[in-house]
Amino acid sequence: MENYRRTEVETEFDPSEMDINILNKKDYELYITTKGKIKNYVTYGLNYLMDQSKVDPLVITGKGNAINKAVTVAEIIKRKVIEDHKRNDLIQENDIEIVKSKDTWTPIEDKLDKIVVTKNLPGIIIKLYFPREETQETSQ
Repeated sequence: MENYRRTEVETEFDPSEMDINILNKKDYELYITTKGKIKNYVTYGLNYLMDQSKVDPLVITGKGNAINKAVTVAEIIKRKVIEDHKRNDLIQENDIEIVKSKDTWTPIEDKLDKIVVTKNLPGIIIKLYFPREETQETSQ
């Protein structure tokens, strides 16, 4: 591949098959990358979960090599919620996805052909949330 240069990366996905839309990131979505620090992810996730005004679940997403880190972040958050905040009612939902990725490699030399590589990237979506407390209205 020393005679080629990667020029284009396309990711194909069907939003109807996925639980969240990658293009519209919200404050409750935590995208895990291989370069990010676990401490930062855990701090953000704990702060989000402990904020009583938030109603959406914390959504942790990891793709490819970041799946292990996403699971680690979710497990650390769960442990800290139980140990530090004394709450045992945290609910976890997991979802698995596959995202198609297409890499285009163009040749540096003129006599070579263009190469297109298509691969399936595994992904995981972890939702963490507390059960909603229903408010009872007093009838008068």
